[in-house]
Parts: sequence; C-alpha cells; structure tokens
Amino acid sequence: MLPFGLHDQAGRPQHVAIQVIDVTAQRALERDRQQHLVELDERATALQRANAQVHDFMAMLSHDVRTPLTTVVTFGEVLLDDWDGVVEQDKQLYVQRMTAAGHRAAGLVTEVLTLAQLDAGALVARPLRLDIAHAVREAVTTHTATNGQPIAATAPDETIGLADPAHLQLIIGNLLGNATKYGAPPVEVVVVNDKDHIRVEVRDAGEGVPDEFVPHLFDRFTRAGRGVATTKPGTGLGLYLVARLAEAGGLDISYTPNQPHGGRFVLRVPRDGRRGQPAAAHARADHFPVQ
Repeated sequence: MLPFGLHDQAGRPQHVAIQVIDVTAQRALERDRQQHLVELDERATALQRANAQVHDFMAMLSHDVRTPLTTVVTFGEVLLDDWDGVVEQDKQLYVQRMTAAGHRAAGLVTEVLTLAQLDAGALVARPLRLDIAHAVREAVTTHTATNGQPIAATAPDETIGLADPAHLQLIIGNLLGNATKYGAPPVEVVVVNDKDHIRVEVRDAGEGVPDEFVPHLFDRFTRAGRGVATTKPGTGLGLYLVARLAEAGGLDISYTPNQPHGGRFVLRVPRDGRRGQPAAAHARADHFPVQ
C-alpha cells in the first residue's frame, strides 16, 4: 500500500491517494520457486548418491566377480593344455580351487540378483511356520559341504517360528559365511526359545567388529577400514542383504561383541504359538544358494 498526498501552499494535506497492490500471487510464485529449488537440491543429492552406489557396484563387479572367474579359467587352461603332465595330486588341487572359485562366483551372482530384486521391490517375503532349528541345521550342513569348515549347532527340539524359508536360508548362510571368513574358530550357532520369539545366535572367536564400524555394519557397500576385513575380498553386500531380508520378513538382526572376544550376530524370529506340525521347510522351490 503506497500513500500519496496533495498539499496546499501552507503545506497542509488536502487530499490523500492510496494505491493498494495485491502481491498474493507473487508471494505464492516465490514460495513455489523456493519449494522447487529445494526439490531440485534433494533430487541432485539423490542422484549423486545413486551415482556413487553405481560406481561402487561397478568396482565390485570388476574385481570381486573377475577374480574367481580368472581362477576357474586359469586352472582350467592348465589342465586342458597339459592334462597328462599334471600329477594327480595337483589335478585334485586345481579342481578344488576351481570349485571354490565357482562357489564364490555363484554367491556373488546371488547377492547381485537379490540386491536387484530388493531395489525393484520385487522380493516379497512369504512367512511360513517353520522349525527354525531344522532350518539352521540345514544351513550349517550346506555351509560345511561348500566350505569344509565345521560349525557346531545347538538347538532345542521344537522351535516353531514364522519366516520365509528361502530368505531364512540366505540370512543364516550369509551370517555363517561372515563368521568363518572374518572370525576365527570355534564358530557356533545357538538357537534359543524366548517368550515371543526364537533367537538364533551366530558366534565366532575372532577379533570382532571395530567399534567405530558397528553403526555402519549393515550399510550398503561398506567394509571396515581396519582389522581382518582389509585382508579379505568382499563386496560389502552380505550383511546389507541380511538386514534388508530380515526387515522384509518381520525378523530382527543385531550385532554385539562376543565374550571374551569375537563377534555375535543375533537373529530374532517371531514365534508361532499354534500347536501342530510346522510347514515343510521345502514348501517353496526358489531357495537361494548360500555361500
């Protein structure tokens, strides 16, 4: 509002004119402009984060996938070129290394495919009534057959919980793989019946997770900057997938130091209070291979 006055010769005001300007639309446009700038900044930040994840993903593929494939190709070519000249003991050693590399590559493919399904929202948990102790023993047997590292499993006779069978196998398999890779013997799994859930603990006697890294343990593409993790190959995806799959299925995963040393991952599976036989652990055919 802008006043404008008319005065006489003595300077006394005779008339006053007032002009009213409606700036409502201008202020609305300015608010919209500011909101648009905020949204653009948020999108730019999201794009930068996505680009960083793509960079990390490509770096992982170029190294961690190529390495086991190179092992398979190298020893395969040696055997093909000089089968008769290679002694029997070396043949077995080469085949063992090729097999181990093949399992590693298969595990990486599983992680990548699972990650893609999670990002696309296509991986939906379908919880069933399961004997959790049986599922744990099954995962331990598979892990031992693949890696040759014995793991002790302790569980009560009846532990009926609600979980997706395939997801549970992948979660436990990744926890076992993490314990044997970064921890130290003895590695053990303990299943406990609690009041409203079943607790699955995967323990090892290694050096444990560095304190400063614990808050980032389940983040995507993250690895500890010191300790045993710096000496082992890895994608930084395993525990991220564990956390995401647990969340999708209504489970809970956490980490605490083991006593007197080492690491302890605790998976909590909701209990099912109904009586009767559990659903078959093989009710679905889309089980993921475990590493």
